Amino acid sequence: MGERHPLERVTTSSFTYCYYPNWNKPHIMSGHEQLLGNAFPPQNPSNLMGPPPRLEHDVWIGQQVLMQRGITVHTGSVVGAGSVVTKDVPPYTIVAGNPARPIRRRFATELCDRLLASEWWTFHPRVLFEFGYSDVERFCGRIEAGRANGSLEPAPFRSLDWKDVLNAMEEA
Repeated sequence: MGERHPLERVTTSSFTYCYYPNWNKPHIMSGHEQLLGNAFPPQNPSNLMGPPPRLEHDVWIGQQVLMQRGITVHTGSVVGAGSVVTKDVPPYTIVAGNPARPIRRRFATELCDRLLASEWWTFHPRVLFEFGYSDVERFCGRIEAGRANGSLEPAPFRSLDWKDVLNAMEEA
């Protein structure tokens, strides 16, 4: 995930903004020194980095997938290997290609809606096995009943986002 190229400028060249030593781009720093005598400081475009892609619950990402910054791969989605994802991927949708395009929904719309409403990922993973993950309609029914009577045990962990991961890496 490199920096974004400023399409709104005359040039998209990194020469106009990638000058900082911690970016490890000595060729650009050298060019500024040799060609400009460091007289013109580069200026970063607004929102240079942008947010990383957001992956919701239970997504499957194939090998060698490229994702644009700021997109969301919604719950239950599948991204085929080698895809280039430039737009949000709807829940429970399979996408593939360059650019990635929807191939089909994993389940009928009503069943996708029930799965999303169930928020099954917030409960202990044993519900997958106890309620039978192979029969999606039956699973939804059992989750709905468990939610109604309050018998479902919450997950013994919390979800992490990219900030949590970065913080953990800095602490290590």
